[in-house]
Formats: sequence, C-alpha cells, structure tokens
Amino acid sequence: MYLLKSSQYELSKALIVKGHFHWFQDQFPAALTYYQEAVHLSRRYGYKQREYTALLKSSNCFDKMGDKLQKCDCLEEMHRLQNELFIISEVEIYEA
Repeated sequence: MYLLKSSQYELSKALIVKGHFHWFQDQFPAALTYYQEAVHLSRRYGYKQREYTALLKSSNCFDKMGDKLQKCDCLEEMHRLQNELFIISEVEIYEA
C-alpha cells in the first residue's frame, strides 16, 4: 500500500510538472488538463498541499482563458483548503 500511495504522490507531482510544460508554451487548455488531473488525484489520496498547488495553477489557466466562473470555483476550493490546512496570513498572527 505504501508503494502505491508513494507512486500516486509522485504521479500528482509529475502531472503538475507536465502542466507547467504546457503553461510556459501558452497552451492553457492542455495545461489545465494536467492540473485538474493532479487536483483529482491529490484529493483522492489526501495530498492537500499538492491539491492546493494544482488548484492555484488551474485558476491561473482559467484566468488566461477568460473563464471567470471556473476561476472562482478554484479559488473557493483553495479557500476551503486554506481553512483545512490552517494557512493564515501575517495579519492573523498579530490578532492572537
């Protein structure tokens, strides 16, 4: 089981790297395919930090493609993950 989970972790990373390959060539729909697959795989196996990265890159693709609705959906999912991961801003540190 550990080997399988480790392989899925590396696969999710490889999907993001492949997405970057297309991103830097301005092939945003192709990049999005890889980023979204990384989101699904990361979500399935509980890799929340990696899911967050893939969502961020997906939102950037949607932005470049002019799809504001899908971009907002990604941002909402990122917000959910921020709360789950307890990602806080510098301002929140000083509120305590």
